[in-house]
Amino acid sequence: MAAIDEVKNVVIEKIKELRGIEDATQDTLLDFSAISAINAILNYCHLEEDEFPYRLIEVAVNMSLDLLNEGGLLADSSTGDDVKSIKEGDMQITRATAIEKITARKANPAFIRLYSNQLNSFRKLA
Repeated sequence: MAAIDEVKNVVIEKIKELRGIEDATQDTLLDFSAISAINAILNYCHLEEDEFPYRLIEVAVNMSLDLLNEGGLLADSSTGDDVKSIKEGDMQITRATAIEKITARKANPAFIRLYSNQLNSFRKLA
């Protein structure tokens, strides 16, 4: 397939289509989740950026949606899952940012294993 930016744009447009997003208010979050998913696929499969297979775009879309849905990042209301820490003395609540949630989810080794059956066909042995 072509440049990684083209892949990213296809993934973002597909997410917008599936979620019914018509404006650009969440583009930064969508961009980050798409790049995170694409990079996870490239790293797992030992591929270069210009080797991204077109057939893995659906996997990238699913991974991006999972990253976004994990903490309700595209939801209209907070689910309370974004609390990062609570301090009782003088009452302080710290909430995790969307990027922190995505990064934490992506760092979980089980995350890529959810997609390993689909990715193994494209994986090169290092």
